[in-house]
Amino acid sequence: MANANKKIISKGKATEEKEKKPSKSPVTVEVVDGVFVFHGGKGGHNITERKNKALEPYGKCIYNYGLLLELIPGDQTSRINQNIGNCRYVHNNYLAERIKCY
Repeated sequence: MANANKKIISKGKATEEKEKKPSKSPVTVEVVDGVFVFHGGKGGHNITERKNKALEPYGKCIYNYGLLLELIPGDQTSRINQNIGNCRYVHNNYLAERIKCY
């Protein structure tokens, strides 16, 4: 029972995968007139992590509020197009009333 809580760490594929490889194009940051300008960072999937690494000396960070894309089945596309058309109609109707009142 005493040995049940011990973890065995072996030098295998699992530990090699955890080690991060240096990026091919590192991100550098430069402050120009109080604005952060990023250089480099071509390629790769998560540029935000590399930008946050470059911003560490300044005590700043970037939050990634990405979009979640979803494939829509073919039978629902007509309903989505109808909904978009309705939204456009309502928007244009209110816009026309505002222009008329102006």
